[in-house]
Amino acid sequence: MIGLGLLILFVLRTLRSRRPLLDLRLLRKRSLATGSGAMLLVAGAYFGSMMIGPIYIQAVRGDSATTAGMIMIPQGLTTGVVAQIASRLVDRTDPRRVVWFGISATIVATTLMTIVLDHDTPYPVLIGIGIVMGLGIGSTFMPLMTAALRGVDGPDTGPSTTILTTGNQFASAIGAALAATILTSLFNSRSAVLDGGGMTGVQRLSPDQRAVAAPHLASAVADTYLLTLGLLVASMIVALWLPRAVEPSTVSRTAVDDDLEHPLDASK
Repeated sequence: MIGLGLLILFVLRTLRSRRPLLDLRLLRKRSLATGSGAMLLVAGAYFGSMMIGPIYIQAVRGDSATTAGMIMIPQGLTTGVVAQIASRLVDRTDPRRVVWFGISATIVATTLMTIVLDHDTPYPVLIGIGIVMGLGIGSTFMPLMTAALRGVDGPDTGPSTTILTTGNQFASAIGAALAATILTSLFNSRSAVLDGGGMTGVQRLSPDQRAVAAPHLASAVADTYLLTLGLLVASMIVALWLPRAVEPSTVSRTAVDDDLEHPLDASK
């Protein structure tokens, strides 16, 4: 409650300041407001899910952090490669299409996690789902930022970029905290052997205790992915309101037509 109160105070202070640290008044622009909203939801969902996966591998399956890292590598590599492609693609096409594709792919991957995740799900299946998620996330962040900044120009570009990056970091922290809280609560409610110990209790389980509790713990992890799925669906709805991008060819053609109709004005 204290944190929420301080956040509200910061917003009020920002709106009244002549030179605010974050000029939230720029959110009156439709592209920036819609893009920021979608970015908040996607970042919260993605970084929340990035915390859930390693916990499943280490706490539920009892494998090492090294194993968890190796399983997450393909997803990270896919995200990096696809992000390079998507960042070039948005200059040639409407960035909304790339964003919609990226969020849709991420929704598919998260839905699969809620369906197939169990105490003995083969790791190649998890790697495959992670690659799909990497494809989606790599197609989302940069195109979404591009779409959000399409309606911003001049001196407003820098402050608008700051709003997007700051909001991304804020949403990442909140998403991870929410996922951890929900997962801990589900662990405690579905496995009596933990005795309210949450994630710490899971780490202390003996191999025999883990074998008995694993199905219940896995179901808790799968249900936690419903949080990220909900955030992604909400981000998809918000992204549908991104404004249509103006094609450069249309602008150029209009300018040429104006010059032909008014040659004297063009010469000036």
